Amino acid sequence: MPDKGLEDVVNQEHGELKNTLRHFDVAHILGTIGSYAGSAGLAYVANKMTGRPYLSAALGSSIGDYVGYEAGFTPYWYWKNSDRYKGLGGKWKFAKDWTSFTVKSIPVEIGAYAANVPAALLGTALMGGNPVLGTLVGGVAVDLLSWAGLRYLNKGKLREVAEERLKYNGKPAYAH
Repeated sequence: MPDKGLEDVVNQEHGELKNTLRHFDVAHILGTIGSYAGSAGLAYVANKMTGRPYLSAALGSSIGDYVGYEAGFTPYWYWKNSDRYKGLGGKWKFAKDWTSFTVKSIPVEIGAYAANVPAALLGTALMGGNPVLGTLVGGVAVDLLSWAGLRYLNKGKLREVAEERLKYNGKPAYAH
């Protein structure tokens, strides 16, 4: 097989980075859907248990949002990068990647939740005291900014994942 020229190498690297960014974006969309489900679900349950719609909206837009996001994002990301996470060493790499994503997202998360909880409370007031609709209105208000921030802050980790996928050139990570 002839050696690849510089242009071929650059195009292949760029293509793998585009695939990794696409996987991150899809994982984020699934995480966002999960965050809506988690927010609305916890707000509903908390309101049924306590009868306090504003407390329920605050719980839904914070705890429910976070748990729902992780339930949507994490399994998809793991599945799309399962070649990277094979074996015990791969599980350790997954834990390091997840920790890196989480730590790098802290500034975005602080800003998002600082906006999301008050937006959910305002949404609850505007929706006649309905915490489920209030948390959904609040969530929509901050999602695009959250996505842009997460993608920007994790660009180094995403490049690392893409470069490793390119290194193994479609072969499982454990075959080296």
